[in-house]
Order: sequence, then structure tokens, then C-alpha cells
Amino acid sequence: MSKLLGLLCAALGLGALAYDYWRGPQQGGEMEFGSIAEAWAKLHRDSLIGLNSFTEKNLSPDIWDNFVLPALNWNAALTFILLALVLLYMGRGSGASKRRGMFLRNGRR
Repeated sequence: MSKLLGLLCAALGLGALAYDYWRGPQQGGEMEFGSIAEAWAKLHRDSLIGLNSFTEKNLSPDIWDNFVLPALNWNAALTFILLALVLLYMGRGSGASKRRGMFLRNGRR
């Protein structure tokens, strides 16, 4: 499951990087990296506002200000690519043990 999520995050990260390149140098401007909040607001602004109101009403406004808002200002492409690397690394361990087996064969692994 982590491999699938890792591949999805890699695709999102590369998509965000391609979009940043398209709106920057491809359009004659400079390369500017967009944040997660910018991308989310362009995709579905109402859900971002809903997350804000849910967090402030049901949890605490301090959680929104201290944790969620700084995370939403991270670079979208870099965040998704790093998350993909972590998830793909986690998925690597479970597949390797299935291929090798857990018992020794002829004194070797």
C-alpha cells in the first residue's frame, strides 16, 4: 500500500514541478515554486476553507496557526517528492523479505 501511495505522491510532486515550470520559465517569467495552499486553493477552495473552520471549531485555533498553516506554506513539489521517497522506502522493506524468505537455506540466506 505504501508503494502505491508513494507512486501517487511522486506523480503529484512531478505534476506540481511541471506546473511551476509551465507558469514560470515557459511563460517567460522566473521559476517560482508554489505552496501546498496555493495548489489546494486552485483545485478546491471550499475544502480548504472547510478544513480551516473544522480545525478552529472542533480542535483549537492554535493547532491551525502553529501546525497546519505552516505546513500548507511548504513547497508543494518538494513536499510530495520527499513524501514519495519516504513511502517508497517503507514499501521496499516488505517486498524484499517476501522474496528472500524468512528461513535459511543451506546455511545461507
